[in-house]
Amino acid sequence: MKNILIASDYPIFAEGLCLLITNRKWPYAPKVSGTRCVISEMQKEKPDVVILEMSVMSGGSIAVLRDIRSLFPKMGALVLTDQKDAWYARLAFSVGARGYLVKKETPDELLEAIQTVASGEMYLNRTFFRGLIPELLPTLSENATAFPMVRLSPREAEVFELLGHEVSTAEMAKRLGVSVKTIESHRQHIIQKLSLRSGYELVFRAIEWMMRA
Repeated sequence: MKNILIASDYPIFAEGLCLLITNRKWPYAPKVSGTRCVISEMQKEKPDVVILEMSVMSGGSIAVLRDIRSLFPKMGALVLTDQKDAWYARLAFSVGARGYLVKKETPDELLEAIQTVASGEMYLNRTFFRGLIPELLPTLSENATAFPMVRLSPREAEVFELLGHEVSTAEMAKRLGVSVKTIESHRQHIIQKLSLRSGYELVFRAIEWMMRA
């Protein structure tokens, strides 16, 4: 029997999914974890598959997927999300996901996704993304411009998200517990990494990103 780790910040959802897997007597032993502690739980439990419940693809979720790919290259990560836009599936795959499933799908679809990811293959809902699979599996380098946060550190991604919400530099420093000078330094690093021309363009790109999310 293979082990599954269900990572979600919504305990009711995670426990419900755990009961679904158990009650249907699928050949998997599920355990539940919060998203923030999923890496430490993976090191402890060593699951065959980790199901990441992500309502949106944020800087934090991108960082988790990158950490999984870096620390557990043989372990499959299946993203379970509300996002139906193929653009987000491309982003998930580019930073380390091995499977992508929209929550509206059936339990049988979930089982197929788990089995596929557990076998070491990549899973994408064939009905929802029919004909788009080749387009949805680009290389990381090809996505560097389309998905700016792929190129940023976790802290830079946080700053980028806050810029997208039009948070001021002073408020940003307060929320993140750092100085204004540190925030300004992060902004400059982001501008350089994304090959932007100015702070105005940075804010525009950040707002555009958050509008899509």
